[in-house]
Amino acid sequence: MTSGLSDENITFYLYVIYKISKHGILWFMEKMFNLIILLKSEKEQGFFSYILQ
Repeated sequence: MTSGLSDENITFYLYVIYKISKHGILWFMEKMFNLIILLKSEKEQGFFSYILQ
């Protein structure tokens, strides 16, 4: 996973901002909380597939 602001990262952040504006900050916080629990039990592979649902 690359660090910095590559085009892929910018696209991802824009997508996250779009999802927050569409669903609200509480939805996003719940999603992040669930993701933290998920990451404790799984590898990083499932990260993007979970986020992009």
